[in-house]
Amino acid sequence: MMDLKAFSDFARQAHDKANCTYDGKNYYTHVEMVEDGIDKYETVFLSYNDYAIARAGASGHDLIEDAQLTFNDIREASNKAVARLVLDVTDVHEENRLLRHLFTMGKTVKNYRALIVKMADMRANALYSKTHGSSMYKKYVAEYKYRKPIFKMALNWYSKYLDNETLDEFWKELDWIHDGEMILEPKSKFDLLKFKEYVDTYTKTGIGCDDDRIIVKDLLYGIGISLGDEFKMNDGYQKFLEHIKQIH
Repeated sequence: MMDLKAFSDFARQAHDKANCTYDGKNYYTHVEMVEDGIDKYETVFLSYNDYAIARAGASGHDLIEDAQLTFNDIREASNKAVARLVLDVTDVHEENRLLRHLFTMGKTVKNYRALIVKMADMRANALYSKTHGSSMYKKYVAEYKYRKPIFKMALNWYSKYLDNETLDEFWKELDWIHDGEMILEPKSKFDLLKFKEYVDTYTKTGIGCDDDRIIVKDLLYGIGISLGDEFKMNDGYQKFLEHIKQIH
């Protein structure tokens, strides 16, 4: 069975080595959002194998296009199905975005796993731009209008492999994300990804998980360090408690 975390780490290192960035941030800001889309709608696939291939495809979907890896590089790090999926979502070289999308879709529609990964990619790009006030959001909204009907028509070919109820939920979220209404990034410095990493680490250790007081203190501290470096010091927890009092 393929090690999804190991391949995700491989993809992260490849993007870092290629100095890829996303809106000035580490490129994995985007990749993790695509992975999140596949995880959120995991039950769209009727088989775990399809989910695993799509999940790895989400991790590596830009490895050819942005990290300059080859089909064989990806196949060696995963398997042929994952490498094929990545190839099927990789944009072809054309002079403008419309032609790139239209010619790329010729590959993508032949692979139902690739279609779902591309939907997760569309979700990640539009959701990020919608919540961060990016000028790209209007482009994503316009592109969604011609991508959606083509994707939906192609997905009908593969209905025996997919759960239609989950697929409908996926489209409902995509419709909302592409409704044209901007949601500006909140002013808070809170780093949700950092907090998620903290919670994952905390729950993996299990230390204190049978003591409600320790759980509350630890998660409060996790919120603190996700708000700012000033709460990471030896007296960081005490400073954070004072910060809470000021808010309250």
